Amino acid sequence: MKLQDTYFKIDNINVSAENQLQAQFEVTLLEDHPVYQGHFPGEPVSPGVCSLQMVKECAQILARKEFFIGYVKQYKLLSVMTPQKNPKIIIGIQLTEEEKEEKKIYKIKASATDAANSETKFLDLSGELTPIS
Repeated sequence: MKLQDTYFKIDNINVSAENQLQAQFEVTLLEDHPVYQGHFPGEPVSPGVCSLQMVKECAQILARKEFFIGYVKQYKLLSVMTPQKNPKIIIGIQLTEEEKEEKKIYKIKASATDAANSETKFLDLSGELTPIS
């Protein structure tokens, strides 16, 4: 299920001049998404699985490919992310294209921080994305 434009919207993308597979996405969490009604009523918290999907969708935009998550080496949720307290998020993504067993994969390193306070880190992710044929 695609979350862009319902769960989050992309406000800006800053692609690295040196590496076209590295970028920072400025996003806004959209508090009207139905997931927040159940997670948790009156005190909405961004579910970890939705944050993972949000990172994957940003990576797809960066690489101009559709992916499935092939492998998660590390996924740390470091702080609570909420659409009311932290509506503006910076998602940093670095992709590295590699060959694995005669297939192309993309190693991903990603993080999410509070746009208003870069000291507040929400998540760290490393793993592999596999392009969908």
